[in-house]
Amino acid sequence: MEPEKEITSTKPDLTSKELVVHDQGQFATLFDTARFNQGWRVAKAFADSKMVPAHFQGNTAGVFVVLHMATRMELDPFMVLQNMYMVHGKPGMETKLALALVNTRGPFVNPIAWEFDNEENPKKCTAYAFLKTTGEKRSYTLEWDTVVKERWLDKDGSKWKTLPKLMFMYRSAIFLIRTVCPEVILGLSTFDELQDINGEVVDVSSVEVAAKLIPQTEKIKEKIKRCKKPPAPEAPGQEISQDEGDTTGAETETAGPGLGEVLTALEAKGWPLQKLEVRFGKKAKDWGEKELSMLADMVNDND
Repeated sequence: MEPEKEITSTKPDLTSKELVVHDQGQFATLFDTARFNQGWRVAKAFADSKMVPAHFQGNTAGVFVVLHMATRMELDPFMVLQNMYMVHGKPGMETKLALALVNTRGPFVNPIAWEFDNEENPKKCTAYAFLKTTGEKRSYTLEWDTVVKERWLDKDGSKWKTLPKLMFMYRSAIFLIRTVCPEVILGLSTFDELQDINGEVVDVSSVEVAAKLIPQTEKIKEKIKRCKKPPAPEAPGQEISQDEGDTTGAETETAGPGLGEVLTALEAKGWPLQKLEVRFGKKAKDWGEKELSMLADMVNDND
C-alpha cells in the first residue's frame, strides 16, 4: 500500500487522482473527497438551472455552500436554495423557513403563537411558545417604539408601512428563536433582519444611475421597448424618416423607458430596488447585461 499523502496548508490540486481524503464526520461534505466531488457536481447542476433564484444561477460555489447548509439541517437542497439570500456577503433565509424549522424541530411543544395589544392596529406584539422539557412559557415582546427607534420603518421598500401586523409576527418570532434556540437555524439571520441592518435608501429614479446602468445593446433595448406604451397614432399622410440624419427616428429606435420607470414598475409588483439587488446578488451599480435582461423579463411578466 502506498503511503498516504501529507495534507498541508497549501491549496491542494483537486484534479489530482492521488489525493483522497476520507471523512465520516458531520462536515464530510467538505472534507471527504468523494462527497465533496459529488456535492460539487450537484451544485453545478443547480447553478446551471433556470429554476433557482438569479443570485445562484452560474454561482456554483455559492450553491455548494447552501448545499452544505441544507445537509447540516437535513433539508431538501432545492427548498433551501429557494429561500436563501445574500445581503452584503451575509447569507440569510426567509422568515417563513426559519419558522417552519423551529415549529417542526425546535424545543417547543406548540408552534409559535402571537398576542397583540390591538388586533386591528397593533402597537405591541408578543411571540410565545412552551418548552417541551419543562412546560415553561418563553416569549418575546416587540413594541412599535422599537420599530421607530431602529428606523425599520424608514428602509426602502419597508413592509412595516404596508403589512405591520405580519412584520410584528415575523420579527418578534425571530427574536424569540434567537434568544431560545438559535441552533435550529444555525444562527443565520433572516432576509428582513439583514435588510434592516444593511439597508440603504436608494433613489430609483436617478437619471445618473440610469445612464450608468443601461448598456446600449440591441437585446436589452428590444426587451425594454416592450414595456413602453404604444405610441399615439400618426396623423394621416405623416411619414417618419428613417434616415440616419433624422434625430427623431434615431430616438425612436433607441428610446425605451428609463431605468427609473422600469424599477418603479417592478416596485409596484413587490420588487423594490433593494430586494432586486438581493435577488441578483450584487449592488445596482454592478449590474450588467444579464441583470438588465432579467429586469425586462420581470416587467413583462404578467403573473
